[in-house]
Amino acid sequence: MFGDNAHAAPPAWAAIQARTAALGFDMPSEANTGALLRLLAASRPEGHQARVDALVERLDNHSDLVVTRLAWASGLIIAARR
Repeated sequence: MFGDNAHAAPPAWAAIQARTAALGFDMPSEANTGALLRLLAASRPEGHQARVDALVERLDNHSDLVVTRLAWASGLIIAARR
């Protein structure tokens, strides 16, 4: 939908945020998102990644779900019942 605008200049980014807000989505800036992800990564308990990997595998193999992983560093997964 946004093409290469994800790494756009601030005025273009403001327009993207306004469009997504009108649709009911929050689109945080990359600077804020990166800082939050670094903070979360530092506070993860031991074994966290193994549990995440097991959950993702379970979702991928669930016969009643259609799963889409977004190709973003956020790790966001969208799943819908068939």
